[in-house]
Amino acid sequence: MTPTPELLTAPNLRARHGFSTRRGGSSKGPYGSFNLRHGLGDEHDAVERNIDLFLEAFGSSRDRLCVLKQVHGGRAVEARPGESQEADAHVSIDPDLLLVVGWADCLPLLLSDPDSGAVGAVHSGWRSTVAGIAGETLRLMNELYGTQPERVRVALGPGICGDCYEVGDEVAQAVTAAGAEIALRAGSRPGKWQLDIPRATLHLLEKAGVDPDNVCYPGWCTSCEPGRFYSHRRDRGLTGRQWAGIRAQD
Repeated sequence: MTPTPELLTAPNLRARHGFSTRRGGSSKGPYGSFNLRHGLGDEHDAVERNIDLFLEAFGSSRDRLCVLKQVHGGRAVEARPGESQEADAHVSIDPDLLLVVGWADCLPLLLSDPDSGAVGAVHSGWRSTVAGIAGETLRLMNELYGTQPERVRVALGPGICGDCYEVGDEVAQAVTAAGAEIALRAGSRPGKWQLDIPRATLHLLEKAGVDPDNVCYPGWCTSCEPGRFYSHRRDRGLTGRQWAGIRAQD
């Protein structure tokens, strides 16, 4: 029997999209069951089957798949199939392309422009967040497709929550320098802070001109739900990766 992957969706996005969970794939052990990344110790054939299932759910093919070499920075690019560009966000207006970002605890964002049909997929860990990846993605969509930030629809996927994510002074200082200190609160020990990446992202999106009413954030936490999500921090690196995917509107 062919597994059926679980894909989470947001009601505010008109474009075809989904955030995968760890449910509904072929992987075993700590990678069970819908791991979508090679090179972590999972069986090669299992990952390939999982990728095929993901593509099937989107009605897409390998030659239309756009992935990135994610580098935890602030660069956004126009999507290109078959080419792994170094960036943490990509955008497109081509409905034949499937844009994907992968993650375990970092925050995935999917963007949709209801006017032009353009979309974006963003990988935002703390480094990308303070580097302004959300604002840079919006800037690029405006440059390429005329996207207006106040019209954009944004969906935040599952990521580690502020209660589960403890950081040190260096990270807290970087977050403060980026103007997102609202996402910090004192930790349980001196020199430690609880960082809420989703809250930082929501704040920075609003500063970039996005209407908060156009943002969907259900509050899923990768670390809090071991049966549903992979979490690099919770599982100490021995875990799989989810994918977030989106296609431009026809």
